[in-house]
Amino acid sequence: MEYEIARQKNEAKMGRVIEQHTRAFNAESGVTNELRKKENEDDYGYIFDPDLAKVSLGKDYVQKILESMPELPREKEERLKTQFGFSDFDAKVLCGDYYLGLLFDKMVELKSNPSISARLLIREVLSVLNYDSIPTSEAKINPIDLVELVKLIEAEKVSDKNVKQSIINYISGDKSPPKKFLEKNNLLISDSIDLDSILNKIISSNEKAVSDYKAGNEKSLNFLSGLIMRETKGTVSPQKVLEELKRKLS
Repeated sequence: MEYEIARQKNEAKMGRVIEQHTRAFNAESGVTNELRKKENEDDYGYIFDPDLAKVSLGKDYVQKILESMPELPREKEERLKTQFGFSDFDAKVLCGDYYLGLLFDKMVELKSNPSISARLLIREVLSVLNYDSIPTSEAKINPIDLVELVKLIEAEKVSDKNVKQSIINYISGDKSPPKKFLEKNNLLISDSIDLDSILNKIISSNEKAVSDYKAGNEKSLNFLSGLIMRETKGTVSPQKVLEELKRKLS
C-alpha cells in the first residue's frame, strides 16, 4: 500500500494520467507491477440487468429517509458531549453498547440527573454485568428503579459503598429495587443516628491513630473515618464524619 501511494503521487507529479488497471504486488521487492488495463465497465463486470428498471430518487425523498433513520453512535457521542458535557470516555461507553445507551435515554426521559445516571450506569451497573458475564441485552433492569436510586444519590442519602451493594443485589441477588434494598437494610444516610457517641467510642479505642493524626499524619484521619463508616454501615455522610472528627480532634 505504501509503495502504491508513493507511485501514484509520483505519477501525478510527472503530470501523467493514472489509468484504471490491475496490478500485482511483489512481496520480495515490495513493489507493484501492471498486469492488465481495464478500460470500460465491462472489464469490471459492471453489466446492467435489462429486467431491472431504472430508479430515480428525488432529493426530498432521500432527505425524508435520512431524517427517519435512528441516531448513529457517532452522532449520539457528539450530542452527549455537547448536551451534557460528558467526557469522550463516558460518551463512547454509553454509545458503544446499544442497550446501555437506550437505558440511559429512558432514564433521562424520566427526568433523571444525566451526569449521575451516566456515572451509575458506567461505574456500577456495567461493572456488575461484566463481572457476572451478563449481556446488557439480557439484563432485567427497570429504568424507574435506577431513577429512584439516582434521586437518593442526588439528595446525598446513600453512600457510594451502599450504592454499589444495592446494584449488586439488584442484578445478582434477590433482584429487589435498589431503594427497597437500602430501606429494608437501614442503609440510607440518616440524621437521627447518634454520631457523637460513635465518634467518642472510636476515638477512645484508637489512641495511637489519634496521636498520629495530631502529630500530622493525615492517613490516620482516614483510618478513623473508615472505622466510623463501618460502624454506621455507611448511613452517615462521609463528609459529615470527617468534619465531626476534625472538630473533636482539634
